[in-house]
Amino acid sequence: MLRQKFKDESYFVFFFIETIERLKTGEEKLIKGKVASDMVKWFIKDQFNLHLRRTIASYTSGENLESVKEKLITTIYYMDKGWMPEVVLLNNRGKVYNQYAETYDEMLWILSLGYLLDIENDTFQKLVDFIDRDKVKDFLYEFIIQAKIKDRRIITEESWRKYFGIPWTFEKLRQVIKETEKESAEYLVKEFVSKEWYRRHKQYSWHDDHKYEICIYSGYWSFETAAVVKIMGLDDSSFIDCKYYPKDLVHQERSL
Repeated sequence: MLRQKFKDESYFVFFFIETIERLKTGEEKLIKGKVASDMVKWFIKDQFNLHLRRTIASYTSGENLESVKEKLITTIYYMDKGWMPEVVLLNNRGKVYNQYAETYDEMLWILSLGYLLDIENDTFQKLVDFIDRDKVKDFLYEFIIQAKIKDRRIITEESWRKYFGIPWTFEKLRQVIKETEKESAEYLVKEFVSKEWYRRHKQYSWHDDHKYEICIYSGYWSFETAAVVKIMGLDDSSFIDCKYYPKDLVHQERSL
């Protein structure tokens, strides 16, 4: 059963056929050297994006969580090739910053899914290694990491620049992880996931993907909201039916 209904089941049949074919064709092009040398890194990053979209689409289309987990692990292992500093770090007018741009969300989704699907620590550690390699410091990332890796050193400052919008996009959720009163935290989460999450991503390339004829929509999910709710043990009854909230990732049995 579909978990989100912006598209019907037939759409996802074509989505998976097309995505698998694009992954296969892409690998063949790389092996045969048919990608321009100056574009190889970007091409590999696009291949990684296909793996990630396939993982998200598997959740959206209603696959069981074990299947979603398997695809997530494949995506993480592909990051060894696809998550290169040259293409994931923010480059503004030739200056490279220790922060992710649109890839910020990609890492946040994978971290959140890694926690929610309870992947093995050594696999999860790969994500942490990328973040450390790129010298990216972010309180929301670290909150999720520390729920999985208990002896993780606590950071005291972040590496992003305010004028690039990351704090604003996740403003209320960032407040939640500092909140000590559960009722206040639950109210902030409801406001964030119901009213702000999708709207504040308006400038992102995946926003409104469902409106296009081509198969690019994979699902709109605030996986980070679910991770925060699970970690903090919050009551999600007031926003459990929000179309962007992946509720069964919070309420699943820990049997994966």
